[in-house]
Formats: sequence, C-alpha cells, structure tokens
Amino acid sequence: MLIISLIENLLIEKLGNYFRGIFGKMRLKCFTKRLKNEIEYSVLQQYGNEIYYLDFDQFLIEQDVLNKIIKNFLNQDILQSKTINQSVDFYINLFIEKYPKYKLYNSKIKQILQKYFEIIFRQLNKIGTPESQALCRTIREIIDGIDRQLQHITSIVDDNNAMLKQVVDGNFRIRSYIETLLTTLGDSFDQSNYFERSLFQDTEGSKEKDSLDTLLQYRKVVLKGEAGFGKTFEIFKLINQLCAKYSNYQLIPVYVPLVEYMDGLGTLFEIIQSKMEPFCEGNSKEAINQLFANNQLALFFDGIDDIIDERKRLKFFSEVNQLMTQYKQNFFFFTTRNNRYKNELGEEKNFFLTNLTDGMIQSDLIRLGWYSNLPKAYLELFRNPLFYKIGKTVLANRQNKELFNRTQIFTEYFENNYRYKNSYSELSLHETLNLFGKFSYEHFDRSSFTYSEVDKIISAYPVSTPNKRNIIDYFINFGIFSTSDRISFSHKLFKEFCAAYYITNNLTVSSDTELLEKLIYNEEWQEVVVFISGLFSTINEQDNFLDFVLQHNLPLYIECVNSKNDLLRNNGITDFSIENHVERILSEIHKTYSFIVENYFHPISEQFEPFITENQVDSKIGITGSIVENSLYYWFDIVDKSVPDVKVVSSNLLSQARQEYQGTIFFKTTRMVQHITNLELSGFIGDSGRKIAVELIKSNLKDILEKQSLPASNYILCELLKETIDRLSWLKDIDEISLMSKEVRKRIDEALEDCPEVLNYTTSEGVELFSLNKLLSILLHSGVDYRSSIIPGRDREYSESNGLTMSLYSTKRKIEIVETFFNFAEVSYLEMVKYNFPKIYRCFSKFQDMPYKLLITYKDDESNPWIGYYHVAYSGDKNLVEVSHSDSFKHYERAYDEIIQSYNLLNRVPKDTSTHESAFSNLLFSRNISKNTPLSDYVYKEIKNSLEEIFGKF
Repeated sequence: MLIISLIENLLIEKLGNYFRGIFGKMRLKCFTKRLKNEIEYSVLQQYGNEIYYLDFDQFLIEQDVLNKIIKNFLNQDILQSKTINQSVDFYINLFIEKYPKYKLYNSKIKQILQKYFEIIFRQLNKIGTPESQALCRTIREIIDGIDRQLQHITSIVDDNNAMLKQVVDGNFRIRSYIETLLTTLGDSFDQSNYFERSLFQDTEGSKEKDSLDTLLQYRKVVLKGEAGFGKTFEIFKLINQLCAKYSNYQLIPVYVPLVEYMDGLGTLFEIIQSKMEPFCEGNSKEAINQLFANNQLALFFDGIDDIIDERKRLKFFSEVNQLMTQYKQNFFFFTTRNNRYKNELGEEKNFFLTNLTDGMIQSDLIRLGWYSNLPKAYLELFRNPLFYKIGKTVLANRQNKELFNRTQIFTEYFENNYRYKNSYSELSLHETLNLFGKFSYEHFDRSSFTYSEVDKIISAYPVSTPNKRNIIDYFINFGIFSTSDRISFSHKLFKEFCAAYYITNNLTVSSDTELLEKLIYNEEWQEVVVFISGLFSTINEQDNFLDFVLQHNLPLYIECVNSKNDLLRNNGITDFSIENHVERILSEIHKTYSFIVENYFHPISEQFEPFITENQVDSKIGITGSIVENSLYYWFDIVDKSVPDVKVVSSNLLSQARQEYQGTIFFKTTRMVQHITNLELSGFIGDSGRKIAVELIKSNLKDILEKQSLPASNYILCELLKETIDRLSWLKDIDEISLMSKEVRKRIDEALEDCPEVLNYTTSEGVELFSLNKLLSILLHSGVDYRSSIIPGRDREYSESNGLTMSLYSTKRKIEIVETFFNFAEVSYLEMVKYNFPKIYRCFSKFQDMPYKLLITYKDDESNPWIGYYHVAYSGDKNLVEVSHSDSFKHYERAYDEIIQSYNLLNRVPKDTSTHESAFSNLLFSRNISKNTPLSDYVYKEIKNSLEEIFGKF
C-alpha cells in the first residue's frame, strides 16, 4: 500500500536509529506488516465498498494528509495557528471541494481519518522508545480532537432526528415512499437504454459536470434541450440515485410532470401534496411543510414547455418562484425545451445535456449486432437519444442494415407496433395513424387528458369497427401514451408526428397557402412541418411543399431537406443512372442552389459557382451532369436564357462534355469548378438533389469566409490598406487617402509608359498596385478619414520596451485600442450582414440581441494582458461599447445574472448569454500568416458563427 510507504518515511525520520541497520529494517518490516493487516481489517473491510472510499484513499496519498497533520503538531512553526479541528477540516474541505458529490459523507470521512490514526497509535505504542512515545502523545491528541468533532456532529444529528421523528416520522412514511418510487421508476428508467451523460453551460471554458453533482452544488438547475434529448430520462436517473442512496443524501425526491399543472389540477403546492399525501398520516399539509422547512426535498419539475397557456405559465412561475424564495435551501430541478423558456425563473443556472457521441452510438450498435457504416448525417440524427431509442426498436427486427431519417423512423415505429397490436383492433394501419393524427391535430394545444375525455373524443370519431370499447383500449395502449392519473403523449414528438400524418393525408397542405403560412411561421408547429416533409407519397406534392418552404423560411427548409422522404427509392428505383432520374437529381440541385444564391445571397452571388456577373444579363446558371457507377459528375455553367436549365450527359459522352466545358468556361468567367460525388459513400443515393445543393452552398460560403472576400466595411478596408502600405516605404508615412491615391496612380502611370498593355503590376515588396489603386478609389469615393478609421498604434519607442512587445503600448493606449477595436467590429458586423445577407440576417442571434451594450474588462499584465467581454441589454438605438480596467474578470455566474436581469428589465429575452476571454495580442496580430488583419479576422469569425446557426457547422 502506497499510504503505508508514506507513513514509513515519517517513522524513519522521527524515530531516529530504531528502524536503521539490519535489525532496524527487520523491525520496520514487521511493523509495516502489522500496520497493513490492521488497515485491511479495520478500514478496508468496513469502508472499502463505500462509494467515496477509493477517491478519498487516493486523495490521502496525493496530499500526504496523515503525515502533514502529524507534522503540524510536531512542529508548530509549520502551521502555528491551526488547531486540530482546523487542520482536519482543512483537508476534509479540500477533498469535498474536489469531489462535491461526497459532501454528505463528511462524518464518515472523518471516521476513516480517525481509524488510520488509531491504527498508527496502537502499533507505535508497542515500541516503547522515548521518540515513539512522544509521537504517540501527538497522535492521541489528534484522535481525541477528531473524536470530539464526531461527538458534536452526532449530538446535532440526534437532536435533528428527534425533532424529525416528532414532526415527520409520525406523519410521513419516508421508507414506504422511497420504496414505492423506486418500484414505479423501474419501468421508466431502463438502464440498458441509458448512456452516461454530463451537464454543461453554453459558455467558453465551461466544464462538463455530473447532473447530481450539479444539483447538489447549485440547488436550483434548469436543464434545457431540444425535443427528445433525454431531459426526462435524466430526471428519472437522478431520482433513482437519490432513492437508491437515500441514507447518503437524505433527500426526498418529488416528480412533478408539468402537464398536470397545464391541465388545471390545482395549485403547485396541491400537486406536490397529491404526490406525497398517500404516504402521510394525519395532517398531510403540515407534514409536507415541515419537510420543506427541514430542507429535505428535491423537486423535479418536468416540462415547462408543456404549459402552453400563457396565463397558466405566468401563474406557475409566480408560484414556483415564491416556493423557491420561501424554501431556498431545498433543491429544484427544471426541464424545458429551448424555445419555450425565457429565463422567467431568474438567476438559475441553465445547463444542457451533452450529445450522444458517435463513438457511443457505434459501440452500442456493435454490441447489439446492428452496426453498419453509418453516413455522417445518420450519426448526427442518432445523437438525439429519443431518435436513437426508436431507431434501435426499429432495427431490432430488421434484416438489413439501412437506417432512416426521423420521419421514416417514426413511421417504422408505428408500423412495428401495429404488427404486434393489430390483433386487438379491426383498424387498418392508415386508420390507426389517422385516428392518432386527428386526435393530435384537433387537440394540439393540450398536453394531457382524463380517461373520460379520451373516451368521449374517440367515441365520437367515425371508425370502421362498431366495437368502440376495443378501439379506446387499443388507442390508449398502443405505445405512445403515458398513463397514470391522466393520459398524455409519452413525448411531444409522437403528437407532432401524428398531427403531421393527419395534415398530409387529409388536408391539401401542398397547395393551401393559408395553412402553409400558419405552419411555417408558428414556432409551435415547426417540428410538424419537418415531419410533413417526410410523409408525402407523391413527388409533385412534396416538391410543391418544399418549394414553398424554400421561398419563405430558409432555416426551416434546411431542416426539412435533412428529413424529407426519398420517394425515388420508396418507389423501388435502384438504377439512378437512367436519364430521367439523373435529370431529376440535377434539377433539384439546380433549383435549390440557384434559388438560395439568387435570393438569399443576391449581393454576393458573383462569388458562388459559376461566378456569373450582373452584366451577363442574357445569361443564367445551368447545370450539366451524369451518374456513372454511383458517382455523380456535375458542374454549373453560364448559359443563354433560352437554353434548358438542366443538361444530362450519357456516361459514354461524359469525358467529351467535360473537355468541352473546360475549353469554353474561361470565355465566360475566371474560374472553373467541377464536382464528383460518390453517392453511396456520402449517403446521397436516392432523391438527394436538394441536400447536395445545401452542402454545396455551405462549401461555397466556407470558401468565401476563408478568403474574406465579402464586401467589407470601411474600417476593415482601412485595416487592409494599413497592412498594405506598411510594406511600402514610399507610402507608409502618408496618412491622407487622396495623397496616397495620387502617389499610387503616379507609379501605375510610370509602369504603363513602359508597358501600356499591362493589367497588373507588383512591386518588389509584393504589393499589386492596380488592386491597391482600386481599394484607394473605394475609400476616396466613400469620403473616409483614414486616421480615424484605423486602430491606434504604439505610443512608446523601442528603447522603452525592454524587448517586450506589449511594453510598446501604455496601459492608456491599450484600453484605447480595445475600445476602438470593438467599436469598429460592432459597426462592421452590422453593416456587412445587412448588406451581404439582407434576407436572413434577422435570423442571427447576435442581431436579435441588439441593441446591446458590450461590456469589456481589460486586465493588465506586463507581457500578456487579457480582455473579457459579454453583452447586456441596452435601451439606446444602437450598440454601445464600454471598457473598464480591472485586476480580474467578473465570475461567469455574476455576469450571467447581469445579462438576464438587463434583458428582463427591458422585457426582452437574450439569445446569447455567453462570456468570452481573449489575449489582448489578438487585437494587434492576426493568425493569418499572409496578412495582419485582426479586425477582419474577428468580424469574419462572428459572421461564420451566425451563418452556422442556419446551415450547421461548416
């Protein structure tokens, strides 16, 4: 044991010659053997299986705790002022700080320490030398000190237990409640379907945390996440942990599904009381109030988003906030979807669940024997635990390894259940889905129902079988409802899928403009829209629907493309090289690509393939392509408006067509791009034209952002100008654009005299003068004052810097640079997104948070100063930048509270509550090797983040 080796070192040091020499080594060997035997008997047997033991044992070794506590009393110069209690508590608190989940084991951990010291004392006391006796006296004092602490704790616990026995044991049967909860949760918390996940905050540098540790640390936690992301399952896990280890945590969990609050089952306290009342004797209200008063409750409020009625939602927040204020030492855990919660609970901690990773999914599928090489798109889909759970249910009884998108998975799930349930009903599968769909569509705003309500609703529906009683049982027990006191969909996605099925099969959704607009623009129905995209049975209906979404809501269109039905493959098409199938795929690529480029990115359309310019008025974008052995070959071309949009080339003429394109494209534009996509390896086999187009748009946008070729703000242009002229000794001392322009023009004229046909001229410093002249002309035409449009430079001489770059800037100048940089950045971002993306910039979270005040803290350091920043709501008409100087950054929790409160005061809700930190040097020096443009780098990074909110990661 390593811990014994540490004790040996102390004994050899303190007991002089007793353990030296041949006989000393023999005595030491016998001593350590007895020590080891007693530790194994007294410590390991009693505590070895405890949840905290291994971590605490490792902590004792790493910190050398036993030796340090003993030395504290042998040599008072080390820690003169520390009493026994202080010394012991120091290490106990250090351990709890490292492992907060063990905070409830404080007295148990002290008992282990006491055991170790008692063992050392008993073995040392047998030696009998003056040195050993002196050491024994010190250790005895430590043992007695710990014992006094434990007696004090025991006395407090006994008093509390006596008080609780009077108030609680007689009124609330804790043991019976816990056992019942464990039993009822057993079916809901199937550990074979659970993946260990963590909680994290959406901030830079946020660390992942265990959910129970998080609850114990913060007491009030909000878990946010999209539909099907496992929020409820995480609650079941937490309740299971608290029940299974009740003796450790001493917390009574109460599960409150908020659909019950939505359905008007009483006040919040009455709902809580209804969960606990069966286990109360006598006055249940008094018993529950006492549990609150004694801080014994952990309340789990599941599904804030289930409270659809706005008045009831406000009433819930009022009641729960009052409850948390009155009993703030209890524990409160909430779950909600992202888009239905606006931080109404105040200064709580918002957390998110980590995704299922690709490795988790692949390993689990391999374990189950269902693994195949999954395209990336399907791995991304199964990162949502509900989809993965349903996907596994579908895969279990399938022979092939093919996976489906979300709509197909839900369809397969219903078909799978129908095959097992149809013996109970005379309904067809379509009638079954239509029954669920009609119920969902007509009662979409409701979360749960009583049995009598379901009976009345279903009985009124016209169905093909006269046995209504059988139909109602079949309906309730099909496998998509949770049934307890009330009936509710076990997950919203089931209700949304069923509503989508009904709309698709009973309403003319593809041509009903009024219905389409209701669905597309209403946030509550957007998941239904995604499902609808995958439920059409005819290509014409699907195309009309998707084209409408494309024209009105680009972010929703991209989601629909990822989830739409593949009607070519559903119709049995396997050979996609047939001409009309190739034409279909190419036309879908062309339609999506050209519409997005020409409508959503019109100001920069010339930067997208095929780089057609506005002066080519008689031309348009065309596409040519072919499919050869599962590989799609295609390219965009600039063609006459009278020519068809799509040209299909047979496989035997593909090489000739490519050569013809290569021979003519440079007469129309300056760049040539041809694409080859292996449809099978990329997961694009089938009716995938729209998805291929979206991926191509992302690729073009990524290229544009990397080249930083967007029409830029004057501040970014001036930064580029400064970076350019700093390389030209004959220009860098001029600070007026008009004078720069004259000097550059003069040099160009001189070059033209020597060679009149020259189109570009590069100086020996590597600067191309025609491009520089164009840049100067733009700035001259804009009337830009160059000196006030660039970031300030250094204000000290090199001789004052002591060789440190940062010493070239005084603190005052650094703060001036910070303020100027971010003022320029804010203006540049806003100008550039409005100009370059006029139809989508309002979707960006950064824009939706405006106007705001950007609060920046400058932290000075001689060699490496840093800045921290975040934004708060602002009542002015434009963004404001405010810089302060401090020795430290504001802690995230305080900054977060400030952000939330600022938006609440103005009745607004922030989209971004993150904080950021950066080295000050990033404002001076670019990561771009070819040029030093830090302002441009920052603005382009912000634009990239905004575009990825719509398109996904580039």
